[in-house]
Amino acid sequence: MGGTTTYTAHVDRSPEQVFALLSDIDRHSEWSVKTFRSEKRGDGPVGVGTVYETHGWLPGQGKDHENTVTITAFEPGKRFAFDAKDPRGPVIPSDYVLTPEGGGTRVERTMTMPKPDGFQGVMWPVIFPMLVKPAIQKNLNMFKAKAEEQPAAG
Repeated sequence: MGGTTTYTAHVDRSPEQVFALLSDIDRHSEWSVKTFRSEKRGDGPVGVGTVYETHGWLPGQGKDHENTVTITAFEPGKRFAFDAKDPRGPVIPSDYVLTPEGGGTRVERTMTMPKPDGFQGVMWPVIFPMLVKPAIQKNLNMFKAKAEEQPAAG
């Protein structure tokens, strides 16, 4: 039971404001359920191809699980995507699509998560809906709250 899941939230801010916060990976720790930190590799502006080293919590992997995050889409006000590559193999793509909606922005995060190997894979049908899926939605809800703390544009 790996697969693709979409998570949604409505943020009472413009797509441009939502994008500015969302695309700042160094700020993702502000709405992470678990400990998270990142470090940008290289100089220059953030855009497609920018790489970050990130550390965060994953079930069975501990608090300092490392990923290499590469930005794959960077369309201000519209779309932000990245691939998170686990050093042990799987790449987990995340794609955020921003759509104007009711004076704010509909945020849709689509993720494709492979079924893990070993015991975790056996338990995945229980772990994913009970732990992983709610944590990802909670992160998106925390993002919404953080974005709405910012003053509205205009």
